[in-house]
Amino acid sequence: MKSTYTLIALLVLGFLSGCAERSDPAGPTGIDDAFVLLSQTQTPGWAEDVWVYDTLAFVADGEAGVTIYDISNLSAPQNVSRLGTSSGAEKVAFSPAANVILVNESSGLGGVTFYDYATSGRKKTIFDLGLEEFGFFEVSSDTVIVCEVDRTEGFKVFTVVYDAQYDDWDETSIRGAVFSLGGTARGLDFDHEFAYIANNQLGMRILQIHYSAIANSVTPLGMIDTPGAARDVALTADKHYTVVADYQCGICVIDVSNKDNPRLRGSVTPEKADAIIKVKVIDNTAYFIDQHTALYAADVSNPNAPRLVGKYLAPEPVNLFVTDDQTVFLADEDLGLLILKLR
Repeated sequence: MKSTYTLIALLVLGFLSGCAERSDPAGPTGIDDAFVLLSQTQTPGWAEDVWVYDTLAFVADGEAGVTIYDISNLSAPQNVSRLGTSSGAEKVAFSPAANVILVNESSGLGGVTFYDYATSGRKKTIFDLGLEEFGFFEVSSDTVIVCEVDRTEGFKVFTVVYDAQYDDWDETSIRGAVFSLGGTARGLDFDHEFAYIANNQLGMRILQIHYSAIANSVTPLGMIDTPGAARDVALTADKHYTVVADYQCGICVIDVSNKDNPRLRGSVTPEKADAIIKVKVIDNTAYFIDQHTALYAADVSNPNAPRLVGKYLAPEPVNLFVTDDQTVFLADEDLGLLILKLR
């Protein structure tokens, strides 16, 4: 029996040594009081994601579709409209140039659906079962690049073009590129030329994207196995680093200046946090959430030693959006839309 206890203790110590050095958020640094809650708005459904543009916040609200708020007064958001989707809304984004709302509906149907912002009419769905995350950038008012990661097929990139004759969006003329990652892709960030994939147990992978009028293509570059299970990734403004939401092992800062050979620089895990699922980076601050627990902020100005600077308890945080002035919009399934700011 004594040998069994010894084995268990060694396994526990081995797990902890593989993760970041834990920091106690309740310690003397005062990070428990670092966030100021500006407002909390109970949404009609179950808030699962949020996207902010100008004075509007788009909330992917589960079975309630997309709820849209006027946030010109951060202390009192006003519900201005609702987009009824074909099925539950899990993720949302807004393209002002194309004037479309992009929605990932229920995973049973999958895919990114384009809705006309002015009329709420459905324009197009890029079907894809098992969609985990997507992103986009605007080429023009009638051309949008959509990148996505899928649990089974890996990474895809589409050029979606508006057809004025049929008043529709179409990606069939420029086919998407598919790259199987060999694992379970869970998170994505990209800067037009390079895509950074959080690939769960396989860590983080870097891909290079090539666009043309005939076909898009993808070239695999470097990869790195993180200590935990990579669930999300965010690129820093200087594009020299990514911050990975590493599930049970907190966040990791990865040096990606050499795309063929990314390097782990530093990491930090909040005390009692074991399900870090989403991360956003603005300037030198990484904002990340522990599922079922809290929102955190970390100073990553020193990549070798990221440092916790804020914590806010929330029961069911699912996703977040952070504006350039570091206002945090948190989608919480229980509490709805929370708007916070670091002191």
